Amino acid sequence: MRYLISIILITLSYSSDVQAFSSGAGTCFVVADYSNITAMQNRVRNPNSGSYTITSNSPNYSSSQPIELTISGPVFTGIMVQLVDENGVSVGSFDTNDSQVVDCQGSALSVTHSTAHGNVMTRSVFWIPPAESVGTVYVQAYILSGTRGNQRSQQFYRFVRDDDSAISIQAQEVEESDFQINQGIAGTWFFPETSGSGFLLDVRPADNFMFVAWFTHDFSDENRADDDTGGRWFTASGNYSGGVAGLDLFETTGGLFDNPQAVSTTSVGNITFNFTECATGEVTYEFTDRPELGRTFPIQRAVPGTESLCESLIETATK
Repeated sequence: MRYLISIILITLSYSSDVQAFSSGAGTCFVVADYSNITAMQNRVRNPNSGSYTITSNSPNYSSSQPIELTISGPVFTGIMVQLVDENGVSVGSFDTNDSQVVDCQGSALSVTHSTAHGNVMTRSVFWIPPAESVGTVYVQAYILSGTRGNQRSQQFYRFVRDDDSAISIQAQEVEESDFQINQGIAGTWFFPETSGSGFLLDVRPADNFMFVAWFTHDFSDENRADDDTGGRWFTASGNYSGGVAGLDLFETTGGLFDNPQAVSTTSVGNITFNFTECATGEVTYEFTDRPELGRTFPIQRAVPGTESLCESLIETATK
């Protein structure tokens, strides 16, 4: 037996084994008094977050680093999560590649669980910050506690700004630097903790153009053949300004060693190089289809002492 229960802004579809919020334009926004939930009147609407918690993997956000939000507590069957700015406006978007969650509102401004969610005690979702800082943001959420198929066990809980239950995430401060990338930045760079992979940089000052070759490894060793080394080959290119180069990231596949066989190059994301001096820098990357893999890490020259050209060009420019 199947039936549908409408909740104005949030809809729960229920069967013996499936219950989930469906999507719909303008349907998923959290309010403290649950006034946008007019159905399911037999579920208690708790004016608090109960025993549930929402944690962030970082106290700060930046445009290129996804934030992992984890909901934990007693068994729950439904969620709806959004982030808002100081004015209560939804900001950023969510990664909806995970089969456990779906876009709730359109443009992934908020996210809810999918029909595959089940009864769980923890669930993580990934929020992708906006391109430009919007100041402090707040994590608001509805939680439907209890188990599927047992309506008497189900209650609503919420995280809202009204009672400070919504956690806040601060915009990451960006240090200003007057460093200017020059041709001396070209060379080999790497991150010591992931030795065995690294970057080859080339710079064309005439039009502030940078090209990068990134030699690295596979995302995981699952389903890899014994004779497969798991190497991956990425390239990036674009213009730089000051000490920052924001580049488009591409992956090249299909080639063979010392063989003219045609290859395929596909856009897979973006990568940013930030330099404040000639010997060290910082890299931030994000894969379009795997935003949860995005990260930021420091880099240094693979061959110490090769920064002399960079330093001499800076000295010449300041005379």
